[in-house]
Amino acid sequence: MGKWYTKEEKIKIIKYYHKNGYMNTIKKFTIAKETLSRWIKITNEDNLTPGKGP
Repeated sequence: MGKWYTKEEKIKIIKYYHKNGYMNTIKKFTIAKETLSRWIKITNEDNLTPGKGP
C-alpha cells in the first residue's frame, strides 16, 4: 500500500513542482510519475482531498 498524502502535502508538492520541475519533484518526494501527473491536472487546490487518490 502506498503513502497517503494530506491536502496540505499535495499543495506543497505541487508548488515545489512549479518552481523546480518534474524530475526534481519526483526524486525529492519519492512519488510516482503518474501520481504527480494526476495532481498537476487538478489546478484548483480546493479539489485536492486527503488520501491516496486525487
